[in-house]
Amino acid sequence: RFAFLLLFMLIAAVVYMQVQSGVAMEPAARIGRALPSATLPLAMLGVISLVLVNALAVNAVTGERDGLAPDLSLVTDLSPSEFVFGKLLGVLYVGKELILLPMALLVLLAINGVMTVENTIYALLGAMVLYVFVTMLGIHSGLNYVAGRTATLASLGTVFFLCVGIAICMTIMVSFRGAFQLQLAPLLVMSLGGGAALFASLGWRNPSSAIFLASFTLPRITFDAITQFLLQTDHLFVFFSMAVGYGFTIAALMIPAISEFDV
Repeated sequence: RFAFLLLFMLIAAVVYMQVQSGVAMEPAARIGRALPSATLPLAMLGVISLVLVNALAVNAVTGERDGLAPDLSLVTDLSPSEFVFGKLLGVLYVGKELILLPMALLVLLAINGVMTVENTIYALLGAMVLYVFVTMLGIHSGLNYVAGRTATLASLGTVFFLCVGIAICMTIMVSFRGAFQLQLAPLLVMSLGGGAALFASLGWRNPSSAIFLASFTLPRITFDAITQFLLQTDHLFVFFSMAVGYGFTIAALMIPAISEFDV
């Protein structure tokens, strides 16, 4: 928590200096960048926050299983839905600083006129969807993998692929712009290879058609959302596509978990 607070203060100071100097208010084309200057620090803070919340969610399940606490839960009147939603809300509460501080920075940018009210609402709602997703993903991995280390690697690997891996693939494609045959390889790796890896990670123990569909559509939805954001066309489409894609994945992971105990 202390390390994250220091990182937040550093990024907030950078963004504050950009706001005071007026750089953050200038259109992206004027300052020679594809995006406004405050985007990269906020994105970095958001990715780190998502990773930490995801790690908390995995540990919330694996820590109890290592202590044989789920065995005791099975002989009580605790229902699967109470267990899952208790973990979900508990992780969000324990990691409240990791969630609220990046959102507060978004609100600060809106107050200073860097972001419009409409885009701020989209960003806040989209962040909420992502936080619920990484939390449910951590709980799902903790329930489905026997070894705590394997569960952590599978869960964090999924978050890194969706947040960082797709961005790297997009960077490679941009560097090869004008040559379709060179862009095709990273696109196939992201769409097909990434989808297969997600399905192997999420559905190896209890595969379902919903998890299969989510695994192969989520990388593409993330790619399209980032592309639309980079093009600065319609931020409603960015939010809507993310909300639908990640919301469907949350449901695909949650419904089997709340139906019965399967640890």
